[in-house]
This record gives sequence, C-alpha cells and structure tokens, in this order.
Amino acid sequence: MIGEDSDPRPRPILVTGAASGIGRCTAELLAGRGHPVAVTDRDLDGAEKVAGSIRDGVGTAHAFLLDVTDTATIRSALAGAAERFGGLGGLVNNAGWTLNVPLAEHDEDLVDALLAINLSGPIKVTREAVPALRAWGDGRIVNVASDSARTGMSNGAAYTAAKGGMLALTRSLARELARDEITVNTVSPGIIDTPLLADSMREAPGMLDRLRRGIPMRRLGSPADVASAIAYFCGPDAGYVTGQTLSVSGGMVII
Repeated sequence: MIGEDSDPRPRPILVTGAASGIGRCTAELLAGRGHPVAVTDRDLDGAEKVAGSIRDGVGTAHAFLLDVTDTATIRSALAGAAERFGGLGGLVNNAGWTLNVPLAEHDEDLVDALLAINLSGPIKVTREAVPALRAWGDGRIVNVASDSARTGMSNGAAYTAAKGGMLALTRSLARELARDEITVNTVSPGIIDTPLLADSMREAPGMLDRLRRGIPMRRLGSPADVASAIAYFCGPDAGYVTGQTLSVSGGMVII
C-alpha cells in the first residue's frame, strides 16, 4: 500500500479507545501501513465495526474488549492480541474522557473517573504490555495526552492534571525502557474535531467558533492530523526518538 513502513517484520500494535475519533483513525492508518492492529475499546461493538472495516480494506485487524479501568479486560486483550498476531510490538494509549465542570463541582466519583480513565488506566495497560513489548525486541509506546496539560484549561482541572501525568509518565518510562529498545513518546493534541469534543461543547453554544478563532491555523484539528503523528512514533523512522512530546495543535502550543 502507499506509505507502507519498511519494518523487516510487521509490527502488531494495540490501540486503546479505537472505536471512534482519534483511536479509530489511528487504527485505520496503522493498518494501511501494514501493521496488524488490535482494535480495543470498552465499546466492543464499535471496535468490531472498525476492525471489520479495516479487514474489508485489506488490512489486518481484530477487535478486543478493553476497559482501561478493568485489569481483567486489559490482560485478556493483550493476551488475545499477542496470540492472534504472534506477539505485540506497539501500544497506543489513546483512550480518554473528559467533562467540562468547574473543580468545585467535581464530586468524588467524577474525580475518580477522570483520573482512572486518563492516567491510572494507561499506566495499568502499559504495565501489563511491557513484557510483550520486551519480547518483541524493539517496542513502541505512544501516549496520547492533551495540550491542555501544557496550557491549562478552565473547567478541566482533573482532566488536565491527569494528562500532565501522562507527559511525566512518558519521560520516566523512556529512561526506564531505553535499554530494552522500547521507545516511549507522547502525541499531545490541541483542539481536535472528535465526538468527545462535540459532547463536551454541547452546553456551550458558540464556543467552538471562539476556539477556532484562537487557533493560528484557524481550523480545528482532525483525527487524521493526530493519527499521522502517532504513526510516525510507531514506525521505523522513530527508532532513536524517545521521551519526546509532539504537539499537534495548529500552532496553539509552540515550545
């Protein structure tokens, strides 16, 4: 296919939160570049639709139930992917969720859910995936954070704190896993046109237009913009790149 990677062997990659949005686009792009893809989500029906669409397009994919807050489903999905594809060479920690609420209105359940889905969940998935990535020999881990962790975001304190933790997780794991030839990098999206964004803006009419005007490129990002950055870190050209954070924000964050 056009744009196929030149890895000596196809690198199987597991993508969390792959039933829609950035995760779906990433799974489709990786499969199009020759990677067998484990399409995982807590919405198994949605994941199966994505995997089926990839197979219809002559890619290799299989769907697995994976809830990042449930260790049993994490272990089952990782074991199933390794068995089906003959190993696991990459992990994309994409699953995430937010709700725009002032911190004073965060109850205990909301705080727990935001931290579990956006930080402790990815830590659990990564912990369980490391043995398989070591066995592969030159694994790839890509964490999907958010540029709100670098700029701050009103009504999103717990979410942005969790995503800031993802940036720190990348830096620490990059050092820890370097001798195993496992790279760890972060893709940090800005304002991306996804179902999650639409849901979070439902109670704020006109906010999307105001956000768009604040982006130097004057447009929202697309899932494809983010997926391309993720695919770079998963591919052979990024074999000596680790511990890095790449903003995909249309110029909102320039560091």
